[in-house]
Amino acid sequence: MRRLVAALIGSTAALTGCGDHGDRQAAAIARDLTRELGVAVAVRCQRDACTATTAAGLRIPIVRHGARWETAELLDPRPIEAEVAARLADLGASQPVDCGPLRLATDDRIDCALGGGGAAFVQIADDGALTVELALSAAQAAVRRTELPPGQLDEASTALDTDDAEGTEGTDDDPALDGVDAGTSPVVRGPGG
Repeated sequence: MRRLVAALIGSTAALTGCGDHGDRQAAAIARDLTRELGVAVAVRCQRDACTATTAAGLRIPIVRHGARWETAELLDPRPIEAEVAARLADLGASQPVDCGPLRLATDDRIDCALGGGGAAFVQIADDGALTVELALSAAQAAVRRTELPPGQLDEASTALDTDDAEGTEGTDDDPALDGVDAGTSPVVRGPGG
């Protein structure tokens, strides 16, 4: 059984080669994780506890329950990157998105780098829904990362959205971006939306 909540993956799969041969069990877990995560994984086990290690050095705790195993929750950035890229495309602002490497799911908020210098701030709800806030320029991203009271954050973001602040003096001819405050307006898309 595989549990998938947004980008959080908790893997549970039947072990092959069960018995007294720990090396076969570790090899089966490594094979299954490598296939599921798309990265090479080495696994070492001692009794009911195993550790999977990726080539990048990520150590993933694994607990065995008889003939089954389960990893700690992981954050797989690939589906998040695809969602952010889709939202950028909807705005007519397509660009590369990098939400970082595969990692343990220790936070429900991540910061993705945009190829144009901006950032996407992604909040993952308990039910797996994503709330994405886009800061399309480096200046907007810097303001968004600054700890300001909400009113001051809105003022700073609005100032960045003016033609004078961007230095464009009315050259933005993209009607898809009219009225978009990418610095503070969350873009929310739920299941099917």
